Amino acid sequence: MSGYDAAKTEKIGVWWDMNDCPIPEGYDARRVRPSIERAFKERGYSGPVSITAYADQTQTPSHVLRGLSSSGVAVAHTRSGYTCSVMHRDMVEWRGQNPPPGTIMIISDQVNGDFSWDLARLHSALDTAFSWLIQRSNAMIISWSILQIVAGKNY
Repeated sequence: MSGYDAAKTEKIGVWWDMNDCPIPEGYDARRVRPSIERAFKERGYSGPVSITAYADQTQTPSHVLRGLSSSGVAVAHTRSGYTCSVMHRDMVEWRGQNPPPGTIMIISDQVNGDFSWDLARLHSALDTAFSWLIQRSNAMIISWSILQIVAGKNY
């Protein structure tokens, strides 16, 4: 079994920058987790999914925070300008606790900036040990938009 195939049954970590990629207007926050899980299943991934959404909780509507929390999405409070560094720290910690194979998804517009060096280094060192499913990035394997995920389309 290749590293890529093995990763499909292992843990899946999702880190989501809600400042860059908010839930589209009119979509129910409670549907985000099941929509992401369905997208993984339709691509053949069956591992347990952990999702952390990063946002300034003072700027995020309370119904969105409640909807995410009620569906099992962890919500981390971050201040503007620090979101990517907190996400990166948490991702590095997760990788330390979950050795390859595994799957990482980053939902952010900063993938080609803040995360690109680390992801390229890991991809080079580990080859197929991690599968990269990253939103809005032409350089990675799969690109979804947050609208596609919550609408359950085009993935």
